[in-house]
Amino acid sequence: MSVSTGETVSEILKQTLTPGTFVFVGLTLIVALLGDRLLLSHADAYEAALIDEVTHGLISVFAWMAVVSSNLNFKFNGRSIVVEAMLALLFGVIPDLDHVLTTRTFDVQKMRRFHGKGRPFHSSTLIPVVALAFCLLRRYFSLRSRTAMNLPWMSSLGIGLHHLRDATRRGIYLWPFSTTPPVPYNAYIAVTITIPIIMKFIRVTMEIMAYSRNRGGGVDIV
Repeated sequence: MSVSTGETVSEILKQTLTPGTFVFVGLTLIVALLGDRLLLSHADAYEAALIDEVTHGLISVFAWMAVVSSNLNFKFNGRSIVVEAMLALLFGVIPDLDHVLTTRTFDVQKMRRFHGKGRPFHSSTLIPVVALAFCLLRRYFSLRSRTAMNLPWMSSLGIGLHHLRDATRRGIYLWPFSTTPPVPYNAYIAVTITIPIIMKFIRVTMEIMAYSRNRGGGVDIV
């Protein structure tokens, strides 16, 4: 049995643009704007660092929830939701671990003053490397859980959005090449709320095509 391209595109859009998608994209937008507003009003280095990390983490969590909410054949149990939310939070904040690695101190004021190159977790060329590493580990250990399958996507989204938010202040660091000019704030906001939708669109498309192949169907170009 085959379906037309029009029907396939309609189904893809239906599975992508769900109420859950818009709710979590909206939450992502609110956190991004509110977090930066709060950051401007807190001069204390420790409070600012806490607000900054919470903002990074929640952006990653809500953006990932936008990707997986109401997806095709995607049924979470309560435990899986918590696990994926915690992993998304981790990927959203882990790039800042290199503050400690490069400054070799836990002094927040010294870490926040350091914006130089050589920070390994802030290089955006790291993103495909991490995603590929998760793909290889998943294959090597024959991991088939939904969470394991999501790790390359989740890490790319969380780390990528962290880099993008930081890029509004100091550009995107592309080791071993150079650093781009700072990203305009409005562009950062637009990309932040668009990337989860694009990622969900790609994932839904892949799942629908795989589902069609497994049932022996096809797509007719009409």
